Amino acid sequence: MHMYPKKFVEISFLESIISKEKLSCSLFWIYELYNSGFKEDCFELLYECYFYFYAIKNKQFINIIHKNYENWQKTGDKYIIGKLVKNLKHKSFDLDIFKLKIEMDNQKKSRMKRYKKEAWENEYGKYGIILRYLYRKDYDIMVSRIKNIPQNEMGLFMDSVVRYFKSSGIHMEKYNYLIEYIDTNHPFVYVYVVYIIMLLDNNKLYNERKIVTCISSVEKKLIDSFDNHEGEYNFKILNNHRLHEVASDFISIFNLDIQDVNILEETRNNWKAHITNTPFWLNKNTDEYDLEYDEQTLRCQELSVFKANDKKTDVILERYK
Repeated sequence: MHMYPKKFVEISFLESIISKEKLSCSLFWIYELYNSGFKEDCFELLYECYFYFYAIKNKQFINIIHKNYENWQKTGDKYIIGKLVKNLKHKSFDLDIFKLKIEMDNQKKSRMKRYKKEAWENEYGKYGIILRYLYRKDYDIMVSRIKNIPQNEMGLFMDSVVRYFKSSGIHMEKYNYLIEYIDTNHPFVYVYVVYIIMLLDNNKLYNERKIVTCISSVEKKLIDSFDNHEGEYNFKILNNHRLHEVASDFISIFNLDIQDVNILEETRNNWKAHITNTPFWLNKNTDEYDLEYDEQTLRCQELSVFKANDKKTDVILERYK
């Protein structure tokens, strides 16, 4: 990355967009990713963000993301990503899908809870037990079971889900366009299927705010400033442009296995080894274009460092309700 570890940037963006932080903070994180050369990854991150937090209450907004992504592919307009972030920031969100995603990630094996077998389960074969947990609204155990379905079977499982909801009286026609988006070749299919299940189980329509707000001239200037280093000495770039601290509490929710790594030492001493796959650095001579990580103040360096804690997920997420 340009100024921070990539995964920290992505998670800090997710945190900023549902927090009470200003829009400028969310724009900072997404454009740190964008300006580091991970432009396609920005849209991937936005899709993830949408399904984690916004899709349940804003199911039509996916079409706006699609259209803007297609427009960006044609034009390369860097402000498109900012416009999408601005519009998401002002929408109602929900943490349920995100909580289930974290539950799914943290479960190493399927969990069990004894419920009486339902008479209809045999119709769904080996997926019947998962649908039993859905029927009982025991979503945590449901996702621990979904996690262990082989990815190439997710289409078959989704067929069973559709049949289950049809038998429950849900009119599937209005959801067909969402089911058509399922890509069983993408690892995100697990979260997407959980989203479809929760959407169908709630079967509730929300009043969506359909107005799309554009990026203002002031916001465009802010976006431009994120990668404008003209006239600055290299050793001053980090101090001047590393504006926000990574969201350590939120990062700790994710199963990243980073607690045993001294990232401050790694960044300071081995930064060249960690930037080899960052597009921003591909055509630069790192000896001449050296941000001099080891010469920064301790405070500047610590802005990019994860600080481990033992807070529970529910406690951390409580602040975003």
